[in-house]
Amino acid sequence: MYFWYKFFTYLFYPFSKVYLFYRKLNKKEHPIRYKEKLSDINIDRDNGFLVWFHVVSVGEGLSILPLVENFKNDKKVDKILITTITLSSAEVLQKRLIENEKVIHQFLPLDIPIFVKKFLNHWSPNLAIFVDSEIWPNIIFAIKERSIPLLLINARITKKTFKKWQLFKNFSKKIFQKFDLCIVANNETEIHLKTLGAGNIKNYGNLKFANTETKTNNSLDIKYLNKIGDRKIWCAASTHSSEEIFCAKTHLLLKKKYDDILTIIIPRHIDRIER
Repeated sequence: MYFWYKFFTYLFYPFSKVYLFYRKLNKKEHPIRYKEKLSDINIDRDNGFLVWFHVVSVGEGLSILPLVENFKNDKKVDKILITTITLSSAEVLQKRLIENEKVIHQFLPLDIPIFVKKFLNHWSPNLAIFVDSEIWPNIIFAIKERSIPLLLINARITKKTFKKWQLFKNFSKKIFQKFDLCIVANNETEIHLKTLGAGNIKNYGNLKFANTETKTNNSLDIKYLNKIGDRKIWCAASTHSSEEIFCAKTHLLLKKKYDDILTIIIPRHIDRIER
């Protein structure tokens, strides 16, 4: 199975630049830094111990902040590389972390062997930490070929995702066995990962709850709370654009019963708020 996955990613290679350029035109990629996904890197890798975190979105990015702070204060760690996929996660993490010269942000390259090799040759991480459910086979296999310790933290495998992995049992087993340590977010994931062939599994709960620091503006909070008053609230969180029409329809239905209902929509990709 992995042979065919790798084969098809090679086939996609000639179209990768056009694909990303098209996404850039549609404002789904950074106008300049989108080339990082082609492993076009313009930052040097200094000597020393480098820890690499990979997260996909804002939630996962914020969940690793306590860990990143610990590594920042560790004198044995010289650099921390954080890779993301989405624009929103990159913007949030840069605001929170990039003021520290010890931390570098890059976009993760496409999971195509040529880009993966170039990325790993350049950064040569001493420790790789993947967060949540980010599984990229070519990257994972390449990491272990270089004997780089590989961790999966705050791992979450839903029942739906588990069934998909079960369709390719041998393939999934080869992938999850590559992780030296899996720290899961819940009991369900622990059971699923054991079935999928992962070893050395620890269950320490959801990492997101470890990030207790929340920056708030008390005066602004009070202002909005006073405006809301005793109104009923319905919140649709982590929504995609295609789902929001249904949120609007639901609001109209709820309004028939609760005349003063307040509907709050929180998009999954926060950059859409400004559009």
